[in-house]
Amino acid sequence: HTLPVQVQGRPRAPRVMFLERLTKELNRKRTLTSEDLYKLNEAVFTMQEEDWVNDRLQDMLFKMAEKLTRDYVQKGGKAEENYFYDLVALLATLHNQHFFSDEQNARLCGMLGKVVGTEVDLGPASASEAKKAQEKLAASKAKVDELTAENKKLKQELEQMKKDQAKIMEVASAVQTLVTFKIPSSILDSAKKAENKREPKEGAEAKSGPSPDLVQKAIDGLKNLDTALEEAKAKGEEGEKAAGELSQAKSQLSQYFRQLVYSRGQASRAGVGRQPPQDAARKAADALRALGKAWSDLSKSKDAKAKAAVTAARDFGSTITVEKRPAELLGMGNPLLDISAEVDKEVLDKYGLKENDAILAEEKHEEIYGELAGKDGVKYGAGGATLNSIRVAQWMLKRAGSTAYMGCVGADENSKKLRLACRKDGVRAVLMTDESTPTGVCGVCVNGVHRSMVTKLAAANNYKVDHVKEEANWSVVEGAKVVYSAGFFITVSPDAMREVAKYCTANDRTYCLNLAAPFICEVPVFSSVIIELMPNVDILFGNESEAAALAKGQGWSETSVADIAKKCAGLPKEKDAKPRIVVFTQGTEPTIVAVGDEVTEYPIVKIDQEKIKDTTGAGDAYVGGFLAGLVLRKDVEECCSMGAYSASVVIQHDGASFPPRPMYRSAKKAAGKADDANGPEAGDKEEEKKEDEEKKEGEEKKEDEEKKEGEEKKEDEE
Repeated sequence: HTLPVQVQGRPRAPRVMFLERLTKELNRKRTLTSEDLYKLNEAVFTMQEEDWVNDRLQDMLFKMAEKLTRDYVQKGGKAEENYFYDLVALLATLHNQHFFSDEQNARLCGMLGKVVGTEVDLGPASASEAKKAQEKLAASKAKVDELTAENKKLKQELEQMKKDQAKIMEVASAVQTLVTFKIPSSILDSAKKAENKREPKEGAEAKSGPSPDLVQKAIDGLKNLDTALEEAKAKGEEGEKAAGELSQAKSQLSQYFRQLVYSRGQASRAGVGRQPPQDAARKAADALRALGKAWSDLSKSKDAKAKAAVTAARDFGSTITVEKRPAELLGMGNPLLDISAEVDKEVLDKYGLKENDAILAEEKHEEIYGELAGKDGVKYGAGGATLNSIRVAQWMLKRAGSTAYMGCVGADENSKKLRLACRKDGVRAVLMTDESTPTGVCGVCVNGVHRSMVTKLAAANNYKVDHVKEEANWSVVEGAKVVYSAGFFITVSPDAMREVAKYCTANDRTYCLNLAAPFICEVPVFSSVIIELMPNVDILFGNESEAAALAKGQGWSETSVADIAKKCAGLPKEKDAKPRIVVFTQGTEPTIVAVGDEVTEYPIVKIDQEKIKDTTGAGDAYVGGFLAGLVLRKDVEECCSMGAYSASVVIQHDGASFPPRPMYRSAKKAAGKADDANGPEAGDKEEEKKEDEEKKEGEEKKEDEEKKEGEEKKEDEE
């Protein structure tokens, strides 16, 4: 990866070139085999966030996916063994990549639905069509009965496998990979034992592993479905019960089939076989197809109960997703539903609000949310300072699932909207649910280019440290490179912040804190937590007013933003080898950054006043861009450039919103500089080389072709 080839001004890694070459090769074939799909899936799977894919390759991949789906559906699902399995895995991997548009991702999701047979039509059907549907349903139910009978045989096979040390270790290793999504050394050891067919020592018990019950759970899901339909038909019960049972079966099946899809690539890398366990994968695939056909047939029936059941399962195709890696950025904060509307100065005075201020709601603010909701042009959105920053960071990183977020919500419609918004933005929501308290809200009063926020935390105020300590949630902390919280979270769960901050320091992670608001810095009970956390804080964010409030609250003599930044940078730190970075924004003025004793100013992106729509979330957006730079291991200058770009985009949109894709260009590239690893001279030479090659392209075609062959050979050797 140290010798990128310049194409259209951007470096292309060997894995991108390999993907392009493989795609072209497969495009020339009339028919693709299961092995071809497996190779292409592997090539797409290895793509990284920084890999740039040009429009031509993106278009080739998308058209190939469309053709594969269309051909498979036209053939009625008839294909070679494992073809269905490999096609679903490929579509799921493409859906999770960063180089497709939102529209293309939605269409890929639809392709998945078509392949697994879950795309349904709930419109009216004729009597003859209904009869045909019933016949197909009967055939599908017969398939379910067949699977149930085969389940008994499968149990016997599994019992036999337990007597064979090599086989049981292979299955156990594969299932362990599914559970952890990692490749521990124990799996490699297990694979080696399986390959050598070592027998256990006499008298020794076989090494235990996770129970290979993947197929059993999938078939149990089918049985639940069959039982629910029979009961609803025989007893005339309400369609809601049948729908509930269907939803449960759907959820169970999708979970385990999704794990099986993922297992193949991981187990292959671990050396435990190309498709472990083969029987489990095949049975689950057959079960899924039978289930999809049953739903499709039911949709054409005039039975209201059957339609209610199908309605509950319509979104099954969208649940086929693959989580390839842990989130690299984790945010912990107060999730809120934003209610934003334009107001005049009288509204601010009525509720005692200041411009560009953020406060917690008091009794006198109770009516403001209803008043904002009644305004013309009111807007709702997922919000909260930390969540806004994480959403922007995810937008800049592009690859879905690069970020995660923790907080507490209620068990209400607002929480559903928040979860849906997170999923739409690509953020993994790891939320605690408080069933006794409603989801928190934030009233955003927009007055010109200024905004004032009044937050009612509600459920967000009930987050407990026990939630982050749960094994599944703590694994998210362990997988993150960077953890970020705004100071508002101090009012909710300082214990959770202490726990995570200490872990980050001890395990060489980056912990980031934002001062958030002047009252956090001035009120002793909150400001004391800031000072307590400071030894573990690697990066401190804030603005000029928050910096002044912190200095005032701590009784410091420093008054200028630069001096306060330097003071914060010099506060005691547990790991001095990793100097603290302090980033203070100043609105339309340059950003102040202090590292040790050095203070540097970095420019912002100037936007014409007439283009500015709303400054809501501008500071959060700056932090989000900066955090994205940290995840990508950029230097401070580049991080500030990404932050300034993000803020400049957000203020040109209503609320903390942004366009579908960022159009960010590296500050160094824009200035004609080369990457740090090459130096400025190397960058100039690379540009000159590119220009020379373009001029000689027509005259020295043969030489260029020989050069390309040499590069491809070198790439293969690497």
